[in-house]
Amino acid sequence: MKRILCLLLLGSATICFGAPVENEVYFRAMKDEMNRTLKELRLPGEAKPFYVAYWIRERFQFRREASLGVLSTITPLEQDWLVQGVVEVGTEQDSSRGFARSEEMKIGLWTPVSYEALRTQLWKLSNRLYLDSLERYKQKKAYLRTKNIQNKLPDWVPAKQGVSIEEITPWQQPDSARLEAWLQKVSAWGKDVKFLENFTVFGEEMRRNDYFLNSLGGKFQTTLTQNYITVSAEFRQPDGYRERESRQFLVKDFSVQQLAATEQKIQEFFTDMQALYGAKTGEAYVGPVLYKPAAAKSFLKILLFNELNKTVPYFVQDNDEDMQASPWRKKLGQRILSPGIAIYDRPQETEFEGIGLMHWNVDFEGVPTQELVLVGKNGRLEQLPLGQRPLAKKHASNGHIFLLDEIAPREGLSNVFVEPEHPLTDEQMEEKLLARCQELELEYCYIAHTSNDFERVYTKDGHKERIVGLEDANLSARSLRDIEAAGGSRKVFLGWPILITPSLLVNEVEVLPRDRKPGRKPFIAKP
Repeated sequence: MKRILCLLLLGSATICFGAPVENEVYFRAMKDEMNRTLKELRLPGEAKPFYVAYWIRERFQFRREASLGVLSTITPLEQDWLVQGVVEVGTEQDSSRGFARSEEMKIGLWTPVSYEALRTQLWKLSNRLYLDSLERYKQKKAYLRTKNIQNKLPDWVPAKQGVSIEEITPWQQPDSARLEAWLQKVSAWGKDVKFLENFTVFGEEMRRNDYFLNSLGGKFQTTLTQNYITVSAEFRQPDGYRERESRQFLVKDFSVQQLAATEQKIQEFFTDMQALYGAKTGEAYVGPVLYKPAAAKSFLKILLFNELNKTVPYFVQDNDEDMQASPWRKKLGQRILSPGIAIYDRPQETEFEGIGLMHWNVDFEGVPTQELVLVGKNGRLEQLPLGQRPLAKKHASNGHIFLLDEIAPREGLSNVFVEPEHPLTDEQMEEKLLARCQELELEYCYIAHTSNDFERVYTKDGHKERIVGLEDANLSARSLRDIEAAGGSRKVFLGWPILITPSLLVNEVEVLPRDRKPGRKPFIAKP
């Protein structure tokens, strides 16, 4: 995909490589309303806007679903737009920035968008944003006086602005007839598995185009298309406990070749369900656990990545602490992970093994993005996502302001890569697990395939059996330093952030039975 990168340095000209192909209607509407907001939007005697930013998200969504051989959902092509923005009042030293926001600042559109329609929505949005900023500005000043906060850092640290325009081609709907026929075929396989009460397969393609402009000259236009097949199975154990399992398979497209390759993965899913049906219920356990990539993703997100966002705390009325702010900001330079595993955030990466990533050359403050070494090979926390709100003196943005929760842009991660220095094969990982299990004189240890799917490995002869009804318990940041080894094969997991991770062997984990109740069986069997 063609990408055009321009850099606009403060006080200098814009340098571009290639010819930008930007959406003239969207950017003209944002620029015109932005200029009017800065010049005219002001209540008598009140602070005026000094910074404005707008962004438009254009989304196309295509989805088909089938259950047990019957096409159950035919979703019409969905296209919608989300218009959001920021209006800050005051000055760079003393502004409305950094005080808790009161509401989501967005407007949704579900009708064809024109220049006139966008101008109208941006005008409405700007008025709401301005009034909200005035209120936050007053509340923030009162808060600072009440708390007697002196010599605070400036609210805004200037940074170079960037322009990145990516070519956006017209969206083409997938071949719906081919996908529908395939979904009916593979979902019908569930009828041959007698214990399954339901088996659903759906295919979805999502195209997202983002357009951003701020009053300092920062601008971006970027696009992402993602395709995936999701399977979901429901069944009851012989003792009545209900199980629900699902898998998501990322594909490049819905071509014959990609769908055929996915069929093998679905057959492997059925094999796993057969193993889970009638499996034993596990007991409490403390010892090593080998987390396969899907389980490693949950492990890392819970302990680390969910809390690495929102680095710089907000001022929060009636509370001395921003409970959403990252606790890791106080641990820079400390060892938080076992040595030998580095973790990077790479916002400019476009794909991994053919899977599209949410890439950004410029962040939501208009600042060029940078690769971050979050954790070095020595296990120390080296960098945090930062924007133009300072965390400390000599602060500089590293271009990591993103729209995390559709309320206000804040510090965040994008595409996180977990890279072991000495990766092991799957066979070596299991050998290391068994060796550790023998060293601790345990009867068995566990492999976690997902957060709900465990496999017991017996120390004496290495034979395996599926175990249900277990979950990790009492995980803490200390568990990150218990990682013993990492695999070489990595998988992509969508979300925010997108995570690319291998298997992880953790030296000591507490596993407990889930708190669950058996359900009532159907009165008669599935037809």
